[in-house]
Amino acid sequence: MHALHKLLLFQVLASLGQNAGGSRIIKGEIAPDDTYEFLVSLQSNKKHVCGGFLISEDFVLTAAHCSTE
Repeated sequence: MHALHKLLLFQVLASLGQNAGGSRIIKGEIAPDDTYEFLVSLQSNKKHVCGGFLISEDFVLTAAHCSTE
């Protein structure tokens, strides 16, 4: 597994146990916990850096500019 894949996987797993700092409000209403389960917040120092999509259990699809490698 490439170092970048390991880094992204680590960040995703680390962020799953934490609140992204945002609220669960979508269009003015409280969103259920199971809404948008496929979305990912890539974070650094508990701050959102980039978004992504879970494409499988082990991989996140995100934009190229989200990575420095």
